[in-house]
Amino acid sequence: MSPGAFRKKKTASRCTTEAARDEHVFEIVGYSLKRGLGVGKFVRSRVFSVGGYDWSIRFFPDGLNESCKEYVSVYLELMSNNSEVRACYSLGLIHQASKTPGIEWSRKLPRLFKSSDNTRRFGPRNPKFLLRTELEMDYICDDCLTIECNIVVAMKPQLSDVRVNYEIDVPTCDIPEHFAELLDQKALLRFVDTGSMHGMGDDLDGDDYKDMIWHLIAAADKYAIDRLKLMCQSILSKNLSVENVATTLALADQHNCDKLKEVCIEFITMEDMNALVSTQGYASLKRACPSVLADILERTSFLFCQSSSELESIDGHYCLESSF
Repeated sequence: MSPGAFRKKKTASRCTTEAARDEHVFEIVGYSLKRGLGVGKFVRSRVFSVGGYDWSIRFFPDGLNESCKEYVSVYLELMSNNSEVRACYSLGLIHQASKTPGIEWSRKLPRLFKSSDNTRRFGPRNPKFLLRTELEMDYICDDCLTIECNIVVAMKPQLSDVRVNYEIDVPTCDIPEHFAELLDQKALLRFVDTGSMHGMGDDLDGDDYKDMIWHLIAAADKYAIDRLKLMCQSILSKNLSVENVATTLALADQHNCDKLKEVCIEFITMEDMNALVSTQGYASLKRACPSVLADILERTSFLFCQSSSELESIDGHYCLESSF
């Protein structure tokens, strides 16, 4: 898929579980009158609602059963019929001196309440909430007992609609690779605007300046800006050397720079071929532009033949002037 195209990234949905919180305070006035109800007998609060479910508090002043008749028992009860609900809760007795919860039983993690199951209809499961003697010493004030209950009900999870996320492919940063091209385009626009190359590349060193000229030649060749192309060829022709002439010739052939190509071949025929052949540019020229190399060989052969035909007469004999 090409950069910038749309593609389906992923689908997503969300499950959200919200909670309903509330507090109920159950006051038992006339505690002394409730004592002696008997084991297993209880006092129940009014029904209250939290999270859409009905609840109540049961208080057993003489204990839940015979094994715990020395204790009081306190329970939270789910009153809604045919219901299942997960809830965290706490049950505390208000201290008569500080008026804050003293003894407290709490369930930090959600517990499953089921109205159809007596073992899960109530919480907690521990019937020995507090010794009756301790209750009457610290938690009875004016013959009144206060029980505080906090409930957090986990509501049914809500699923959001499935949504599709799309992403536009963004290629990795390649500004360094195209920085020179951007500079060349700037130089090209400047030439189009002014018709001159004056001041172009003044801030560049030798190699970067030559690279800029070659990029301008490529752009001029592409957009048929002949005058710019000739100006660039002129600049390069003035800076030929044994080290760069082969490379310059190869690039001149690649970008259809006939004038520069002619100058390079002329330069080569006048230089020491042994020095030229040892350059890296010559190896590249030989591999990439064999037809250009053939032109050079033809030119040098012609010059050699021309030189060999210049005979000097000495005592009626001809001799071949040669440097070999």
